[in-house]
Amino acid sequence: MALITIGATALPNPIEYEISRSDLDSEDTGRSESGYMRRDRVRAGIYKVRASFLVSKANLKVITDPISAASFSATVFDPYAAADPTLTMYVGDRSAKLSKYVDEAHPADSYWELTFSLVEF
Repeated sequence: MALITIGATALPNPIEYEISRSDLDSEDTGRSESGYMRRDRVRAGIYKVRASFLVSKANLKVITDPISAASFSATVFDPYAAADPTLTMYVGDRSAKLSKYVDEAHPADSYWELTFSLVEF
């Protein structure tokens, strides 16, 4: 089973996978003059997934095409819940790094490391 599925496309298994969940607080959150925390949590448990993939040049579009939309449905593995929630997400920071370049005669044999973050809407 794939760790990440975008729409109906199961992505190849990543070489790195990190998942975090965070809370969103309102502007009213902060410490009082006496040092006590006043928290106004607006939303809890917002998912963020950071993944890296090592793929050949020929397979780059298998990953880049599904994450190109402004938002999309993504099913991700959550190790904390041992479940696969389907979420509305967008792609945040992304980078591509050339990992292996054979020679100019065989550019399709090059390998790229793609890294990106998926953030829940």
